Amino acid sequence: MQARFKDGSVMVCGGCSKDAELEYVGADAKRVCKVGLAAGKRYDGSTIWVNVVAWHGIASVLSAARKGDPVLVIGKLKTRDYNGKTYTDLVADFVSVCSSSAAAYCPPSGDFRAAGGMDAGAFALGDDEELPF
Repeated sequence: MQARFKDGSVMVCGGCSKDAELEYVGADAKRVCKVGLAAGKRYDGSTIWVNVVAWHGIASVLSAARKGDPVLVIGKLKTRDYNGKTYTDLVADFVSVCSSSAAAYCPPSGDFRAAGGMDAGAFALGDDEELPF
């Protein structure tokens, strides 16, 4: 799935072609994460490949992506030249990784009611004669 917004941002949803690569670059060790996405098929059956680059905190989120995981990315397209070739990257402003692994499950910690959650009586059901419809 692909979409373009009025501000020039692009939204892409696709599957990871391989595990995300997290690196630290520069003298101040900035986080950067790179991954390739297969963003669906065109009408002729070809896959659209997108190179995604994320920096700082967004890089930490993207680093959880593993091969085959669905990933949603919103960002801006940026071109760069390398060895005489031009490459286009999607520089991420937002990333959501939908992991299919059991490690993605985070069980709730602590008591929900003690943290201000609702008690069992909050949605007490009456008998059938008091239905509002």
